[in-house]
Amino acid sequence: MPKAFAWSKWKILAKLDPEKTMENTKLHRLVKSPVLDAIVVGGTQGITYTNTSQLIKQIKEAGYRGPLLQEVSSLESITPDADYYFIPLVLNAGKLEWMRDAHLRALKSFGHLIDWSRVAVEGYVVCNPDSAVARLTSASVPKAEEVIAYLTYAENILNLPVFYLEYSGIFGDVELLKAVSQRRRKIHLVYGGGIREARQVAQVLQYVDTVVIGNGLYEGNDILKDVFQC
Repeated sequence: MPKAFAWSKWKILAKLDPEKTMENTKLHRLVKSPVLDAIVVGGTQGITYTNTSQLIKQIKEAGYRGPLLQEVSSLESITPDADYYFIPLVLNAGKLEWMRDAHLRALKSFGHLIDWSRVAVEGYVVCNPDSAVARLTSASVPKAEEVIAYLTYAENILNLPVFYLEYSGIFGDVELLKAVSQRRRKIHLVYGGGIREARQVAQVLQYVDTVVIGNGLYEGNDILKDVFQC
């Protein structure tokens, strides 16, 4: 059995996409990083049970022994091989599928089997209109005051544990992160998008609790040396 789900203590997460390929030498360097708190497996397009399970197996075979999560984007892709699970509610989705309907289908089928001590629900706000997740969910990208409203909704009405600002491929608005940080009371803030340099991590961590690094891991620049200090 995995240890207690200590997600609220994590500062730096790596997000690996089952649809993408990472060479073994780079993966071995990543899993040995002293600053990496956890690895999340998930993505938007082409995510299946098979490629998710294969990536989790690859990560373990590379020697990773830390917390390993699946961010669930489809019912069909859920694998028992992860230690823990993030469940996103896309608050600004234009389709109820991503805010309610898919979750209800899962609960009808498997609700009695879920170990909720291994699950954290994310109030997810998509902030990049050109991202795959924005297109998939028909997200309406919010203005700053609307982001604050989503924050209040997630924290005080839905009582969610996590509020996730997702810029997905571009570096976000640091002033907006500051405003969100000043308005939140207790909810855990997570940021993802466009992290390619250590200075960006430092910028963002002034205002949020956790940074997720994804696309930059697959690019040509040596983000492992810069951010993960390998």
